[in-house]
Amino acid sequence: MWKFIQFELSYWLKTPMVWIFLFINASLVFFAVASEHVAIGGGIGNTHKNAPFVIEQYYMVFSTICLLITTAFMNATANRDFQYDMSLVSS
Repeated sequence: MWKFIQFELSYWLKTPMVWIFLFINASLVFFAVASEHVAIGGGIGNTHKNAPFVIEQYYMVFSTICLLITTAFMNATANRDFQYDMSLVSS
């Protein structure tokens, strides 16, 4: 099992999709925290940026984004399995 995980990690670290998604997430987090013009979670007006409700919404938005990114990775992995006929191998 460790060989499989090691292969997948080395494969994904060589693909540009990982680095593009990492850059997008890092940019969103940076600008949401550092800028007044980007509001993720609803911290505008009278509401403080560190209010519990705002932080909860912030986590909700980024959890949804990470869920979509995970779906993209699993889709690419499943497509690669079908491309190399690994779906036909019995266990």
